[in-house]
Amino acid sequence: MSAAELYPDAFVKISLDEIEIEKQRDPAAEPWHHIGSAAYKGTEISLLHALKTQYPGHVAMLTRNINVLGMPGAQVRPIAQDDLITNIVFASFPRRSERAGLLLSRIQFGGFHLNYKDHDYLVYIIEYQKDGPWDFFQQYVLHKESGTPIYELLYDAGAILRKINSSVLVFEQGFWFRDGLLWRELQDADWEDIILEEDFKDNLRQDVYNFFESERMYQQYKLPWKRGIILYGPPGDGKTVTLKALMKDCDMLGYIPLYVKSFKSRFFNEEECIAKVFQQARLQAPCLVVFEDVDSLINSENRSVFLNQLDGIAGSEGVAVLATTNHFDRLDEGIADRPSRFDRKFLFDDPERHARLMYARYWQNKLKNSDNVKFPDELTISVADNTEGFSFAYLKEVFVSALTAALKAHEHGRDISFPDQIHREIRKLREQIDGPSRDDSAPRYYKGYTTGAWLTSRRQAQAARPKNAGLPTEPRGVIEPPKPRVPDEDGIFTATASAQNEGIMLPPEVQMQYDEDFRDFVKSRNLRL
Repeated sequence: MSAAELYPDAFVKISLDEIEIEKQRDPAAEPWHHIGSAAYKGTEISLLHALKTQYPGHVAMLTRNINVLGMPGAQVRPIAQDDLITNIVFASFPRRSERAGLLLSRIQFGGFHLNYKDHDYLVYIIEYQKDGPWDFFQQYVLHKESGTPIYELLYDAGAILRKINSSVLVFEQGFWFRDGLLWRELQDADWEDIILEEDFKDNLRQDVYNFFESERMYQQYKLPWKRGIILYGPPGDGKTVTLKALMKDCDMLGYIPLYVKSFKSRFFNEEECIAKVFQQARLQAPCLVVFEDVDSLINSENRSVFLNQLDGIAGSEGVAVLATTNHFDRLDEGIADRPSRFDRKFLFDDPERHARLMYARYWQNKLKNSDNVKFPDELTISVADNTEGFSFAYLKEVFVSALTAALKAHEHGRDISFPDQIHREIRKLREQIDGPSRDDSAPRYYKGYTTGAWLTSRRQAQAARPKNAGLPTEPRGVIEPPKPRVPDEDGIFTATASAQNEGIMLPPEVQMQYDEDFRDFVKSRNLRL
């Protein structure tokens, strides 16, 4: 992919061929230097006055959000190369790209001749600071005739923005911007790679697509043409990849996906950001507005504003809102339980045995042409039987880690059994899922002192879990309970005594002891509980 394709907005078609040999001066350069060197409150108005003085008989228009110089078919050249003021920035490419990046010019002051559809224009661009630490961008378009040709130019340039593809509109820090990387990420989403029941996927897709295709029905029965859908469930069970597949499909069907990252901003409060999001949604409708991890976006301060916008006080015709959450119980009742806001809810739970078997067969099919990995049918059954409680993310980790280990071993001339490696990965992840909780395995803290804790009965019970029956087992050492300690002659209490001193009742099977190094540390500093 070329640099121009990666950064389409960074390039302007500027020709230097028609510049005369003798030095030319931009008649607006000197007034701009004068304005820029003083404390002018209305910088853009001051330059407009200077341009009208320098170019009498011209009609001037101001615009900020239209890329006139980037118009397809427009011929552009600087009025005076020496008077251009630019900032050179380096844009890095991903590390895997052949090139490190490219240099881009950011215009801070420049005047240009522009020819478009046989009309000649003057275009000036300035960038300046105003009432804060951030920069403002201002563009001036001048033409000798009446304002009609300028309006046509601005309209055509603005219409180009609607046709820009290969990007997704993303809201962050109070502004909308186009994200080409996210768009390319969406292209990798494939419904065939989402291992869910077909009926479940069909219902979800039909819920979204039928909404957009049913405008006439909503109008006929005078129903508000809006929709709210929540995908909820524990982490790692396919909500994000499903979200990407829906966004990809909507983009292909012409229903603009809008992705909201955050309502936080240095420039606007959250109420203003929420208003900006729904304002853009109404402009882009029919569209799909995505709030991923909606429970982290909504708080007590912005809740009422969000609900008011969601209810469509200003009208939300053609807007479908798609939200996800890992913590449905944390959602406000006004969001979770009111049908008129989120009509449909889809639970993405940990996969049942049938879904785990489908996922194992999915990986078996992916690896069927591999010469280095043997994936027998019985392995799919074993995986399904021994991964109860695993999310799809954990199941994926089983296969990715096992495959990586098997291929690395093959590179070094060693052959390992892929089924055995799968079982090893399942055991490791099982220990993460069902292993000792932090309360009985991690260090505890009493009055600033660290103690070690062992829960022998829990570990021994986990070592004999029936869920792992049928998996090849590795030798396990016998865990002997440590002997309890009592306060010594230096007055250092055991962890059990410390806990009791705090009013914490420890289970009788829990035996506590200090690490010898920690005891020395306490004694050396003459510390007491």
